[in-house]
Amino acid sequence: EWPAGDGMDLAVTTDYLPTLGTAVAAAGLGDILAGPGPFTLFAPTEAAFARLPPGALAELLLPQNRARLRARVLHHVVAGTLPAAGPGSRPWTVERSR
Repeated sequence: EWPAGDGMDLAVTTDYLPTLGTAVAAAGLGDILAGPGPFTLFAPTEAAFARLPPGALAELLLPQNRARLRARVLHHVVAGTLPAAGPGSRPWTVERSR
């Protein structure tokens, strides 16, 4: 059973998405994404993070790379509630990319 709480609570406080929680915190987006929304988060899984090149995640988490990390996290966020859509649907992300 999925625990109660918003997506950011789940990412930061559970074992479901710990790397995403770390990335959101390092990007300084925790309060924003836990705030008034709604937001739809396309959450990368632990398996997705594991497929990054060696050292890539550690480099992104460095304080001097906060802007790059923030852009990568926001690429996975859509402002609003996004229901499941059919093939070919391409919503705008918060950072205005598709």
